[in-house]
Amino acid sequence: MKPYEPNLNRNNNEGWNIKKFLIALVFILIGATVITYINYSGENKERTTMVQEIRNIFPTLSQESAEKFVRKANERKLTDEEFLTWADELAAKGEVFLSYSQKEEMASFWWKAVGKLPTEQQDFIQSVATKMRLGQQITLEESGLVSTYVGYGFSLLSQEDKDKYLYLRSEALEEALRRE
Repeated sequence: MKPYEPNLNRNNNEGWNIKKFLIALVFILIGATVITYINYSGENKERTTMVQEIRNIFPTLSQESAEKFVRKANERKLTDEEFLTWADELAAKGEVFLSYSQKEEMASFWWKAVGKLPTEQQDFIQSVATKMRLGQQITLEESGLVSTYVGYGFSLLSQEDKDKYLYLRSEALEEALRRE
C-alpha cells in the first residue's frame, strides 16, 4: 500500500485542509524527532555544554543562534527533556517560514521514513493520517505510536537523507530564533 501523499495543488478550501494536515504532521514529526534522538541514537554521552548539545541535534545551527537558544532555555530554567522538546517546538514554528520546496522536502523525508516500516505500522500511520485529515481527534496513545514508528523509520534512512533532514530542521530553528 502506497503511503498517502497530499496533493497540494487543490482549490483554496482543500488547500487549507492540506495545510492543517501538514501542520499536524509537523507535530507528529516533532515527537518522532525527540523519540529518535532519545531511543535510537545509540549513544548516551554526557553533555559537555548545552550549546554543543543543541548543535549536535541541529548541526548547521550557527554558533550565535545556539548561544541565543541556550540563553533563552536557561532563562526558562528548562530540564534536559524540556530543553529538547522546546528545541523541537521552536523548529516546528520556524518550519512555517521555510520555502514551499523545503516544506515539501521535509514531508518527503517523513513519508520516506514511513515507507521503511513494516506494512502493519504503515497502515496504522495511514489510518491516523486519515483520521486527522477528516478533522477527528487522535489519542495520545495514537500520537505516541506514530512518533515511535516514524522515529524508527527515520533511523533506517540513509545518512545522506538524515543529514538533509537535519539541515532543514536546523534552518527552521535558525529562522524561529531570528524571529524570537
